[in-house]
Amino acid sequence: MNALFDHDAEAALIGAMMQDENARRHTGTLTETDFDDDLARVSFSALESLQTQHSPIDLRTLTDEAARLSGRDVLGYLIECNRLCPTAHNADAYYRIVTDHSRRRALHRTLRGQADMLLDPTADMDAITETVRIGLSAGRGNGHIVTMNDAMMTAFDGIERAARGESDAIPTGIADLDWLTGGLYPGEMTILGARPKKGKSSLALEIAMNVAKAGYRVLVDSLEMSAKQYAQRVLARHSGVGLRNIRLGQIGDNQWEPLGNAANTCSQMPIQFTFDVYTPEELRAVAEAVNPQLIVVDYLQLMDTKKKADNDTVRLGKISGALKALALDCNIPVLALAQVTRTEGRAAVMPILKELRGSGNLEQDADNVIFM
Repeated sequence: MNALFDHDAEAALIGAMMQDENARRHTGTLTETDFDDDLARVSFSALESLQTQHSPIDLRTLTDEAARLSGRDVLGYLIECNRLCPTAHNADAYYRIVTDHSRRRALHRTLRGQADMLLDPTADMDAITETVRIGLSAGRGNGHIVTMNDAMMTAFDGIERAARGESDAIPTGIADLDWLTGGLYPGEMTILGARPKKGKSSLALEIAMNVAKAGYRVLVDSLEMSAKQYAQRVLARHSGVGLRNIRLGQIGDNQWEPLGNAANTCSQMPIQFTFDVYTPEELRAVAEAVNPQLIVVDYLQLMDTKKKADNDTVRLGKISGALKALALDCNIPVLALAQVTRTEGRAAVMPILKELRGSGNLEQDADNVIFM
């Protein structure tokens, strides 16, 4: 058996689509390049052409259409396709085999090509990494069809598990916030917005620590604070020693023990930090390496993108779109902090959506927006 193709499965799928109208629904998500066998490609193109013309599909019409399109005689091949497909009821199984091998071939070509590029000392590493990432995404099978019945079953399964107290959401550990939102859901991007110096980093750190204490793996991408600053804040919160005292080293004799206990406890939490990851592309690479269950970005407007952007609004739109895609692809929640600007002439009250910098795309991409 060859890992890159299965010619019998290709022939069986052609046979199923030739015999059964319901099996032909797969033509919408297939292309001729999904078939490795040359005769299978010719036959599929002929079948697709007849279907587009709303013409009858049988052994004779397919043979004639293949001859018209390619000049090839596929009669003997189509007879073999019928022999290899005793029943069209197995069309879905043949389809999965064919598409799996197609993705394997595509991924094999990508990795082999980029492996050769790595031997070129002048090659752009960022370009190679991005090409491989796109190839890996394609290998996961874009275009997978989900029926409404499947979607409903998934939804009801989630409802039943939530009713049993088995929600997919990750609790923030802040009771009122969890009551309002239900927690942080996989695949969703939540924006935590506030004006400067209003404590959004502190709140995000509290959520990250609560989630880590509950046993979830957390990745914090900080572009605003250093590792030392984060550690000082964590120690202050968990030891009861004031942040100012910690920063100045003014520790009383009775404070060293709780400070040490806090350090020992917090150092065991499954939380990791990055302080030099500036683009969503780099963050994706880190996330795929460490496999977090929650990503916190502090903060969104400080990120950049490797994609061309004509202005700041477009740049932020590309960043927010990439973070949302990261949440979906990794099936984890992303908590992205965002700075809010004050509308001129407006009272200093709770922020509103349009005050998010680059608000158009942020509003569109975010599943939830929390203001403070």
